[in-house]
Amino acid sequence: MGFFDLFRSKRKSNQDDFEAFRAEKLKEFDEKFGSDNSFETLMAQAKERFAEKARHEAVDGHEFPHGEGEFGHSIDNPIPVTGIEESRQYLASLVFDEQSSDDVQWVRLGSGVGKHRELPVDIYQLLDNEGNVLTTLYLWPHNSVQSEKVPVGFSRRED
Repeated sequence: MGFFDLFRSKRKSNQDDFEAFRAEKLKEFDEKFGSDNSFETLMAQAKERFAEKARHEAVDGHEFPHGEGEFGHSIDNPIPVTGIEESRQYLASLVFDEQSSDDVQWVRLGSGVGKHRELPVDIYQLLDNEGNVLTTLYLWPHNSVQSEKVPVGFSRRED
């Protein structure tokens, strides 16, 4: 037996330990969720439930009919957009009416849930060129129609 054989046996033992641990965890998973539910199956089911909620909560218009608070400025009356990239495009199209420059920057603060939405609402803080906070806007990126409505205090960039 050579010097390196000492390490090989440990590596094999570690591999055996890992396989035993993996088998034990898979058995626990099967007992909890059923053996016919693989991780991939559960993820596909979760995505379908998410998509169903989005279809249920989506609106055909440019704002939610029962939104509470000022459009876009309230988590309970978010701006409906069709996705994350579309949120960025929407924000890039805005011009803050009280600013002399067209440049408005934004930072995504995270997400939250309003009173009437189960799916998350994205929260963006809008900043001027010097980093001063102008306002906070709320966008809901799960809609089937991209909103063309503009929140109070903003207009659309003319290209």
